[in-house]
Amino acid sequence: MSSILTRSWAADVPAPRPDGPADPGVLVPFTAPQLSGVRARRHDAPVEYLLPNLAGGRGTYVAPWPMVAELTGPSLHDIVLAQRLAAQPLLSPAIVREQARLVALEGYAGRAAALEAARGRDSIAADAATLRGGLVSVLLHRAGLDRRGLPADPQTAPVREIARLIGWEPSQLDGVLGGIADAFLSVGTASAPRRMRRLLRLMTEVLPSMEEEQARLSHDHGTDAARPHLPSQLLRRLASDLAQAIAQANSFLSGIDRTLADPGMLIDFFRTDAIAAAAPVAAMDNLLDGWDRVCLSWQHAGTVSERHALIPIMGLYAGGRPQPDGGGKGSYAPPPFLDTGQGGAALISMRSRNEHVRARELALDHDPS
Repeated sequence: MSSILTRSWAADVPAPRPDGPADPGVLVPFTAPQLSGVRARRHDAPVEYLLPNLAGGRGTYVAPWPMVAELTGPSLHDIVLAQRLAAQPLLSPAIVREQARLVALEGYAGRAAALEAARGRDSIAADAATLRGGLVSVLLHRAGLDRRGLPADPQTAPVREIARLIGWEPSQLDGVLGGIADAFLSVGTASAPRRMRRLLRLMTEVLPSMEEEQARLSHDHGTDAARPHLPSQLLRRLASDLAQAIAQANSFLSGIDRTLADPGMLIDFFRTDAIAAAAPVAAMDNLLDGWDRVCLSWQHAGTVSERHALIPIMGLYAGGRPQPDGGGKGSYAPPPFLDTGQGGAALISMRSRNEHVRARELALDHDPS
């Protein structure tokens, strides 16, 4: 092991929790290989980071950013992103994505990621304007009015004037329009899919490849419980988790589509109870958290051996369920990153891979393909 663990503060490193914390937090799209699979959470205290066991065994470390930075050697992108997250009152997949997009826009994740972040920002703004305009039209239609006299661009339509026409308070109207856009924009519709639908399609495309590879590994290495083949065991669990996530996401999506089919009902529901109206989307977002990095990493892996090496890390991306098949061995844990045997060239290659995947994650915000 590296001498990094023999420093004077090593005794202050928290012991790993054997079965992982109750709150798995949100995956943070760091680029440093040592931070692969790290998640963050925040309640009343400062942001806590959840790391896999640094020695490569079972368990999870829960530590503040200063300790994480000393243990792992983050990239400049990671340092800036951690600073932005520290300024947020709470963390969710949507909040982490937005802050990570802003950091990427500034070039910290490489030129490709900056370009994808800019395209995503512009696409999100345009779609928000379209959604807002559609909601305004529904409200005016219900009030027996039309949009004559309002600007052609719904985004520039004065909230005060629209509120006066439909008999609402301007602040209430602005809150409903903005809240619905914030909550439902990441879903889109079947005819105009946005990030969550694109991610669900990606997951559905990757699953057969995972299952095929797992079947091949089982055939080649057998299924002897006394001598399990770890990559096969972990890949079986990962593919099973992916299949379950797809099924649950499709269930959420069916309910969301029923809500989106009646914009008037959605407006009334959101006006009455915004939290309950947005809850299905938030639940789906939490369910999908991390699967973008799993699937894009799987697709990016150039060789079978590279995919096999990534399997434990991909399990951490997807939420870090600690035990495959209920057994006592084979946890989702990467090799110990503090082992200097990996070498600088390997770490540079892994960081390059992470930056490539980061750019493709950002493309989900705008790329219809």
